[in-house]
Order: sequence, then C-alpha cells, then structure tokens
Amino acid sequence: METRHCGCSCISDITRAALKLEKDRGENIIYQASLMSALLSGVYEGETTIRQLLEHGDFGLGTFNHLDGEMIAFNSDVFQLRSDGSARSASPDQKTPFAVMTFFNPTHEYTIKEPHSRQQIHDIIDANVASQNIFCALRIDGHFDKVDTRTVPEQHRPYKPMMQAVEEQPVFHIEQQDGVLIGFLTRNLCRGSMSPVITNTLLTSNAVVAVMCSTIRSGKAGSPLVLLKNW
Repeated sequence: METRHCGCSCISDITRAALKLEKDRGENIIYQASLMSALLSGVYEGETTIRQLLEHGDFGLGTFNHLDGEMIAFNSDVFQLRSDGSARSASPDQKTPFAVMTFFNPTHEYTIKEPHSRQQIHDIIDANVASQNIFCALRIDGHFDKVDTRTVPEQHRPYKPMMQAVEEQPVFHIEQQDGVLIGFLTRNLCRGSMSPVITNTLLTSNAVVAVMCSTIRSGKAGSPLVLLKNW
C-alpha cells in the first residue's frame, strides 16, 4: 500500500498561527508556564525566568522554584511572598515551575459601595461573565476589613506532592488594610492545566499575600473598584 504525505505540518501551522496571534493581539493571550497537574505532582523546578514571563504579560500569578513563595506580577513588577511573611521584588533571573500571565486591559468596571464578602465578589463576576467557559482576570482596589492568607514554605528534595506540602503552610490574618487584589477565574474544562477556581492575591503597601478569604468595603480611598478582563 502506498502512503502519501501532504507535505504540510499541522504542528508547524498551528505554531505559526499562535505566534502571529500573540504578536498581533498579545493583550488577548493567557501565557502559562507548565501545568497545574505537574505542580500538584511535585514538579517544583522549571526553566522559565521572570524576565521571560514579563515578555508575555504585565499581570499574573505563580510560584518560584522549590515552591519558594507566591508570585504576583502587577503593573510589570514581580514580587515574591515567602512563608515567613516577608515580601520582596523578584530577580529577573529567578525561575518558576508554574505561572500564568497576561496583559491586563480591563473590559468591565464595577464600583462597590457597601461591604462584600469573597463569595459576593464571586457572584458579581459570575453574573457578568458571558459563559462558564470564559477565562477572567480580575483586579479589585479597595479597603479590606479582614483577609486570611497563606503561603507554602520552600520545599527540598525529595519533594512532597503539593497536597502534602500545603499542610505545612502558615496562615496570617490581616485587618483594616488598603490594597489591590488580583486573580484569575479559570474553568473546569482546564482542570489539569490550571486550577479551576478563582485564585486571588492581595498587594498592600508593605506586603503581598495569597488570599484565602476576605471582606471588602469602601474606605478612605473611596468605593472599591472591580476591574474584569474577559476572553
């Protein structure tokens, strides 16, 4: 039986199309380094640098090699929050085993004039996202009555699976703090590649924290502003 080849490469065609889309409409791209399933399995070392991440976005979340702190990218600045509660600017040469980045240009803006819980914020987002299959990046500027946070401590070989590592994470409590909360809403269809939940991180004047639960209200700076970017 004679086998004929069409002379084209589907993989090459898809790659060229994706690169062209990123060049022409980079603001509509979500860039991801590695998979959530790999991180959950204990793959805590990657080769992607912070410098490389910033080529693909000015806004994002992730972690650092060895799970050495939470990563937050905000206005092209990247911060590292460690399990001792300290926060510092990340070095361009630091590497990540997992991160999600985008260029944040909001498509929706909402003003909140009364206290809202985290669940109420989720409800606002769900009510304004057109489809359960759409990604959403979010930013909330406001005054937070209460924020509970956590950060996984740095891991060492032989690595534990993520679900064991998080059992050791310290929890911090913050009250009456102005700040900016950022996050991503991902969907169940991406289970394995991303976490199918809203992941939030709070940036304050003196710290960056991964948010477990929070209550937001209008404060001295005025009413909280919710900014959403849909795809």
